[in-house]
This record gives sequence, structure tokens and C-alpha cells, in this order.
Amino acid sequence: FYLHMHISTLQTKASQSSIPGLPATPNANILIGHYAQLIHPSGHNTLFHASATPSGITSLWGPNFKICASVLKSEHVRLVLRHTPSRDFSSFIARHGRKTLGKDSLILIEGGK
Repeated sequence: FYLHMHISTLQTKASQSSIPGLPATPNANILIGHYAQLIHPSGHNTLFHASATPSGITSLWGPNFKICASVLKSEHVRLVLRHTPSRDFSSFIARHGRKTLGKDSLILIEGGK
């Protein structure tokens, strides 16, 4: 019974936005969040376009319900970098970032600080 309640709670959380005020991105897994969609280019349209705000901001869930966001405009990147106290990300996200953005990506470089 308790396991069923816990799974139900996780499913409810996965269906909600990771960042209040931004639209929820569908199909988050209760264990790995949106990671499966991140590593498959076929899921990128849903993640980065269909679920984004008109200005290109998307809220995502990382593994273990880590709050993540995707931003497309440089002014939004600056805001995120200025106003977030930490950018520690899992090895899953760092590996994906190196593969898709390159090892010199601003986010990956800043994440080390």
C-alpha cells in the first residue's frame, strides 16, 4: 500500500512543472526525469519547442527530480547564471552536455564553479 502511494506521489510530481510558472513538460519518468528524451534527438521537439514558453524557456526534470531548465536566448542564459547559486549536475547531464554542446559550453564550464 505504501509503495503504491509513494509511486503515485512521484507520478503526480513528474506530471507537474519543475519550475512554478512555466508549463509542464510531459512524459517525465519517475526515476530519470526527462533524461531519456534528452539523449534521443527525436524527443527534442517536445522538450525544447512544444513545451517551451514563447521566449524559449522549458522546465525539465533531471534524474532524482533534479530541477532543470532549458533556455535558448543569451539574455536568459545570463539571468540563469547570475541568479542560481549552484549548477551541479549529474554525470548523466554533464556527459550529454559534452556530447551535444561540446566540452567548452558555457553552462558546462560554469557548472564546475
